[in-house]
Amino acid sequence: MAKPLTRQNMLLSPRKPFDGNYLVLAAILVLFGSIIAFTHHYSLASDGSNYFSYLRSVVFDRDLDFHNEFSHFNKAFWATYKPKATVTGHLTNVFSVGPAILWSPFYLAAHLLVLAANFLGAHFIADGFSGPYILAINLGSLFYGFAGMCLVYRMCKRYYDRTVSLIATATVWLATFMLYYTLFEPYMSHATSFFTATLFVYCWDTTRSVPIRTTGQWMLLGLAAGLMMLVRWQNGLLMILPAIESIVLYLLLIRSKSWPKVATLLTGNLMFLLFTLVAFFPQMAAWKIIYGSFLTIPQGTSFLRWDSPFMLELLFSSRHGLYAWSPVVYLSTLGWLAFFKREKFLAFSGLVAFLLMTYVNSIVSDWWAGWGFGMRRYDGLVVFFALGLAAFLHIIKKRLLKSAVIAITCIFMFFTGYNLFLVNRYLEHKLHPGAPVAFNRLLGLSDTGIYKYMGYPFSFPANMFFSLKYGLSPARYDSLAGGYIDDPYFYGNTILLGQGEGAPGSPPVQLPPPPGQARPSPADALLGQGWSKPVSYLGSGCRIIASAATVYVPVRTVTGFELELRCANPKTRPVDLIIDMNGHRVASVRPKAEWQIFKVKLSKDDLKLGINILDFRLSGSNAEVNVEYLKFDRLEFIPDWK
Repeated sequence: MAKPLTRQNMLLSPRKPFDGNYLVLAAILVLFGSIIAFTHHYSLASDGSNYFSYLRSVVFDRDLDFHNEFSHFNKAFWATYKPKATVTGHLTNVFSVGPAILWSPFYLAAHLLVLAANFLGAHFIADGFSGPYILAINLGSLFYGFAGMCLVYRMCKRYYDRTVSLIATATVWLATFMLYYTLFEPYMSHATSFFTATLFVYCWDTTRSVPIRTTGQWMLLGLAAGLMMLVRWQNGLLMILPAIESIVLYLLLIRSKSWPKVATLLTGNLMFLLFTLVAFFPQMAAWKIIYGSFLTIPQGTSFLRWDSPFMLELLFSSRHGLYAWSPVVYLSTLGWLAFFKREKFLAFSGLVAFLLMTYVNSIVSDWWAGWGFGMRRYDGLVVFFALGLAAFLHIIKKRLLKSAVIAITCIFMFFTGYNLFLVNRYLEHKLHPGAPVAFNRLLGLSDTGIYKYMGYPFSFPANMFFSLKYGLSPARYDSLAGGYIDDPYFYGNTILLGQGEGAPGSPPVQLPPPPGQARPSPADALLGQGWSKPVSYLGSGCRIIASAATVYVPVRTVTGFELELRCANPKTRPVDLIIDMNGHRVASVRPKAEWQIFKVKLSKDDLKLGINILDFRLSGSNAEVNVEYLKFDRLEFIPDWK
């Protein structure tokens, strides 16, 4: 068989002495477990409430009727997830059953301990909601995170030495979103998703043996595939790895006319799909009970927008961009290029998996992954980040020799320290969980210094492409990439241009972000050149257009809009306000001295996905127009999964 495609079957390798580096990972496990147990993790929130409800309902009620589980949660839960009755009479739950299944041993153990403790005189509430139960699932997630990191380390060791492998593993744990989701929000699915996806990749890489994977190995790989999909459905994209392998093998076997091996491979593929389905069946059964169908898209068909990818924003924007929030991945990317020399087939397959995951993540209606820390939807690719980082560190170690220890230590300390800084800002509510971030404010940097010309370094090269395209400072990329006028959360559809009491008929005043948050306001983010500073006119705050002015209008869904603007002409001379969208005239209005509201239709043809340029021009010289607000309303309803 072709050498680049296969590797020695590690399952048949002789047993080696115990590797003490696992104790380092175990020390992180103990440290994190102590923090969880003795500080803050006796509560449940966010998406975790939905995952948990499967487990509690099955164990205590023997059903999937979530009425009593959901009634336990606060109004914010109902406002966010909007559960409603299905055709079967159950409440909707758009999340997967996998985390509940993986948590079940820890949850059942907690229940037995609660019963035993109460028998001995304690007074725990044995209702499935109390502290011991929540602590159990959080510690369970931490354990799976630890187990996944052990697999990451073991896989890195196949290609690099123990020291490099350990540092790469510890770094992707402590310097990415994995730190946050194993320590501060382990009730989310990301720790269990990371474990199951890594288990699948590990099993796949382990069984790429000579001459061909056995049918039994295909079955086990199928179970691993079904398990990772059971936790997060998008993990199924990783099945592209054995798909690429099989395609290459078919071509090689058919070329050599090895028909018995072709039949063996085909049988293995079919067994893989069958056992994937077997492992995934609990989710299908849950859908059947809740929705009345074995297959469904609980979030609705609008959840994925196939023709509207935001790939650059997903990777580099301040709104949870992968590289912007976990910059150590830059080194992983550089290392992955070097990894091609060592393992071409794995490097190519991993790259395809990354691109596929990036595309699918970028077409989700909330590609920024809602409120959370970092680009958490890449939890299934952490093992590849570690391999790339190990390759990079290996080069450093090989090239720098005596200085390698210092260099590698600095890399670990810098990226881990920066991630801890972001986590600290996040926990102190200085970093908004769902909005674009003004990183210069977060880092205490001036708008006019070097940051103006360089921008946030961990948004490179997207911020430079942005600067060249729009003629703006790279620093503006922080606020313009990721926030949308058709996003009900940020920035919203209304831009208030000045301070002061609003006149009758003006839109509601938008509340500013909580004090200290590094989040730009809509006016700061979206206004271009030509606007004055805020002034007051006839009792309303506004800004003045003296000749021409620009507004940047980012949209995530191309549809028709109605632009509403409230403006006035403070001078006696009549003037026309000409409105262009992306270089095409859409309207011309003639405001009077008193405030007037004008409404302008913007068709789908006037707009494009992403940032649009709205220009205002005055028809004559020595003229002014005051504008109080701009409001953008969709002309058609676009469903969103929430």
